[in-house]
Amino acid sequence: MSFWNDVTSSDFWYGLTYSDFNRGYLVGAAVVLGLLLLLLILRLILGLLFRTRRSGTLIVPSPDGDLVISRDAVQSAVRRVVESFDQFDVRRIQLYRKGKFYSLTLFCSYAAGNAGVPELAGKLKPQLLETLKTMFGITNLRSIRIQIEKLSSTGDEEARRRAGDATPAEIENAAASYVAPGF
Repeated sequence: MSFWNDVTSSDFWYGLTYSDFNRGYLVGAAVVLGLLLLLLILRLILGLLFRTRRSGTLIVPSPDGDLVISRDAVQSAVRRVVESFDQFDVRRIQLYRKGKFYSLTLFCSYAAGNAGVPELAGKLKPQLLETLKTMFGITNLRSIRIQIEKLSSTGDEEARRRAGDATPAEIENAAASYVAPGF
């Protein structure tokens, strides 16, 4: 309790501001605290203005007027490119906007095959960028993230399932249950 009594007494404050050195020290400390508070407020404001947001459309600027492309159209184009990679199966796609630029996140399941994820991603990303640029004229896509959510057992089975072909286990079950006519 004596601390609060000392702080609230006029003798305490008179002793702090008695000399020029003490007043200069207090002013310097106040300026530093004020600048820190100002920078914190500025950071919060800039963070709110320039945050990354989900986007339902992608805007491609052009001299005649902006071209607005829906997320569904981008998803269809992306899925068409990813179908050529048997190890990846796209579960969902999200489009984000930060300022004038966009980023794309692919949530995939991965099936171990002959190539690893970094190698496949290195091949997939340029194909995606080229396809989106050719189809829609999208040049403001800054990054493509591939997020692996699930590790599948085999890529061939998932690729066959997507294509509608039977898996080896399904063929074996069908052959075991097949009875030739006339027997």
